[in-house]
Order: sequence, then C-alpha cells, then structure tokens
Amino acid sequence: MNISKYIFILFFLLIICCSKKQIKHSFNGSDEYLNTSPLKKLIIPNGIKLPKKNKELEIFDISSNEMVGKELDIAPPVTAISLFEDSRIENIGNLINLFLNKNIENQKLYLEILTVLKQKKIPILINNSKDCFIETNWIEWNISKKNMLVKTRHRLKIKSNLDNIILVVEILDVSNIINSYKIKEYNIIFFNELINNVYMLRNIKKNIYNR
Repeated sequence: MNISKYIFILFFLLIICCSKKQIKHSFNGSDEYLNTSPLKKLIIPNGIKLPKKNKELEIFDISSNEMVGKELDIAPPVTAISLFEDSRIENIGNLINLFLNKNIENQKLYLEILTVLKQKKIPILINNSKDCFIETNWIEWNISKKNMLVKTRHRLKIKSNLDNIILVVEILDVSNIINSYKIKEYNIIFFNELINNVYMLRNIKKNIYNR
C-alpha cells in the first residue's frame, strides 16, 4: 500500500468522525458564575469627594434578556467548504451555489448526490431526474445540550451554463429554530456533509479503479 492510500484512509476516518448529526452547542463545566451577587451602588458619605471617573475602567450594569449559562449557544460559526478542484461557492441567504468545471466527472454529480442521500438514509420527497431536482423530507439533527431535535428540509438542483455545472442547495423549512442566522447555518452543515460524502465516494471509486 503506497502513502497516498494511507492518506486517503486517514481522510476517510476524519470525515466519519466529523459527520455525526449530534451537534454540541453548549460548554462543559460549572455555571456557578451566574450566581454571583449583583453589584451594589456605592454610597458616598457627605464631605468625601471621589476622584474623576476613568471611562476605560468603568463597570457598566448590563441587563440582558439573552440566553446565558447552559442555555447559551457557543457553537462556532460554520463555513461552506468545497473539496473539489477549481470550484467556488456563493452563499447568499438560505441558498448555497457551488460552481464546478463542466467536465465528465462533474456531469455525474446528480447520480452521486442521489447515491449519498440513499446511503445516509436521507428521506427524499421529490426526485426529478429529468430536471436534476431533489427535495428532501425532514432531516433530524440532535442538539446535545437539550436533547432537542432540529428538523430541516432542503432542495437540491443542478443546472449548467457554458462553463460550469452549478449545484444549488436551499433550505426550505426548519423546526425548533427562530434565529434566521441559525437557519442559514443548518443549510451550510447539510451542504458540507453532502459535499464531503460525494468527495469521499469519488475517492473510493478512484482507489478501486487504480488497483
């Protein structure tokens, strides 16, 4: 076995480790700091003059209705990533456009995506091979901090122009999420998992062919 095969096996294992649908959004450890006593107003006796305030050292009393402690979502931002050569990504709102070179390998993208969805047991609501159009049913994502299930639905369409084959991934619907940024984030997570698995599928085929 040559070194390239060792590298592929390592990459394969890394993808498997990173492709779980359980998404950890909360910190480990104690949140005892939330029980800290609030600041008390300093009472100045008559006749005592305080030094001039330094705004850089001033401690502000901040009241917020945002989530804190274990309710706080500390997941890092996610970015759409393509592993394919000579590709580029446009991420606009709830849409991700992946531009690929118009070659023989990329012309098989629709069938590869269909294979990956079936392998991963992603429920498919619509499969229109004539128009290269797929719509998923609900996909479940486990949020470990509350054992809460987030569900999403996506639309995938492949189109082309003179130079490119374009994969469009859109999030159609989502449950248990109100924040619009988080809706976009789950579309990116789905896109990354899809592209990682298509890339892995291609590498498996190449390794079998090169034996």
